[in-house]
Amino acid sequence: MKQRLVEHNHAMSSWLTVRLTRDSMKTVLVVETDLVLNAEDHDFDSDAVSSLLAKVQEYLAANRHIDSAHIEPIVD
Repeated sequence: MKQRLVEHNHAMSSWLTVRLTRDSMKTVLVVETDLVLNAEDHDFDSDAVSSLLAKVQEYLAANRHIDSAHIEPIVD
């Protein structure tokens, strides 16, 4: 899926999905990134990750119907 709801150099794709529990339904923004998210990894880029997180938070603030975000690394 290559939707681009979040525009950022490291947001490879992003889309909305729904998370269901026994008691609720939540709308979730899914963002795939090429960044390493483990701060202990030697390829971790703190500035790039911070920039992506800020962009996702900005998107959530502008779209109040979205309950949360899930950021998934797709690095090899």
